[in-house]
Amino acid sequence: MSDLSVASLSIETAPAPGQPLPPCPGCGAGNCSAFYEARQVPTNSRLLLDSREEALRFPTGDVVLAHCPQCGFLFNAAFAPDRAFYSGRWEQARAHSKAFGVFSRRLAEELIQRHGLHGKRVLEIGCGNGEFLAQLCDLGGNEGIGYDPAFEPERLEADHPERITVVRDFFARQTTMPEADFVCCRMTLGQVVNVGNFVRMLRERLGARHDASVFFQTPNAARILDGGAFWDLCYEHCSYFTATALRSLFARSGFAVDRIWTDYGDQCLMIEAHPAEERVAAGAAPVSGTGGRGTDSARIGGFASASGASRRRWADLIARKRSDGMRIVLWGSGSRAATFLATLRIRDEIQYVVDIDPDRQDRYLPATGQRVVSPGFMENYRPDVVIVMNPIQRDEVARDLAERSLSAELLTL
Repeated sequence: MSDLSVASLSIETAPAPGQPLPPCPGCGAGNCSAFYEARQVPTNSRLLLDSREEALRFPTGDVVLAHCPQCGFLFNAAFAPDRAFYSGRWEQARAHSKAFGVFSRRLAEELIQRHGLHGKRVLEIGCGNGEFLAQLCDLGGNEGIGYDPAFEPERLEADHPERITVVRDFFARQTTMPEADFVCCRMTLGQVVNVGNFVRMLRERLGARHDASVFFQTPNAARILDGGAFWDLCYEHCSYFTATALRSLFARSGFAVDRIWTDYGDQCLMIEAHPAEERVAAGAAPVSGTGGRGTDSARIGGFASASGASRRRWADLIARKRSDGMRIVLWGSGSRAATFLATLRIRDEIQYVVDIDPDRQDRYLPATGQRVVSPGFMENYRPDVVIVMNPIQRDEVARDLAERSLSAELLTL
């Protein structure tokens, strides 16, 4: 495997109490400390299985979230690279969500405008099935090159596929990097173990191209910590960033950071940078719209109690409603659903998960075995409670339920 998904962390089980943690994969510091644990979560929370029996046998691993006080980086100290794998069965796309589709197109338009992406060459690392790369190319008349080992050509719906080339492989040190005016990477940096090596490698590959720009998007760890959002801590997502940590990583790796901000309901943290001609201070980057409460150290200090309270609240709520004979479904079958159910040890208490993506329907969530069904299935099943995995999609789900004359209680994470 490659630098993109694996590196020097070789711990195969969670560190025992008192056992030293591995050095920080971001800066190499050795004084990291663990502050959260979740045991036996699926090693790939987005991969769906063809039968419930196969799903229930799916391998699990542990999350031991650690913090580096030197650079602010958060990482799963129990991550074992050989347990995480990627293939065409790894369900990545969220384009079927109207809310996400609106956000994605708006982001593409903003990047094209801000970076003058017209007739340029765009490179995307971890391009999934190429939807965002296609938007950048179609809206700006650009040429696109993508890298992703799980790419499925038949799922790319670009109007001009001749403008796009996708390499079904990881972007790694041995990759022959083409000349690019703009490099983007959305929601992939979190699956990189040695993030420090990876971002430095990218800077080296850009060389003297000081006119090139890079854009990275990753989950906003500040929102996860502030909200006690344990459902966002999936196994294969081994690296997490607050604005402070992301800025530090890029500045330390030889980039001049131009902008850091959040979007999509504060869920996505984004950074724009360009290759620096000289080393810049890690604290030099402007930060806008990153929200949240307090400092990173305060967030980390409060997360253990906040996440514990959240886990108890959801477990008690589900148990109470089930004891009252209510039918409960989740809406959204992505990594949040798999992590939510596995962390709470829920199997038969919830039988179905709704998803509007037909490619995900009639398959099963890893480790807990819920069947993924279409929204139409709800018309006969008639749930009493619907738990929406992404609060941004609440109104979208409410409209769908109303159109089907369903009056279920609507809850959101």
